[in-house]
Amino acid sequence: MKPISGGLCPAGDLAPIAEFARLTLNLQYQRNLADYDTMYSLDTAGAQVAVSDAQDAVEHFQGASVEQREAFLTLLLFRLRDR
Repeated sequence: MKPISGGLCPAGDLAPIAEFARLTLNLQYQRNLADYDTMYSLDTAGAQVAVSDAQDAVEHFQGASVEQREAFLTLLLFRLRDR
């Protein structure tokens, strides 16, 4: 890993892990709406899109290198320290 501003960045294209993060955040947002917003309604087409997004998220995560996956999961577990 090479140092970048504020932390470490694994080598290579980060698009797969970034897309995984984007899809996962969107799915979590939708889940929160479904759980807590009584006005939120999801039709069959919306549910199919969510399932497709979840499948895509898994594919993007698996498409990232092991180094990128480890860096991403490490950032989820540990906060960056101030220098």
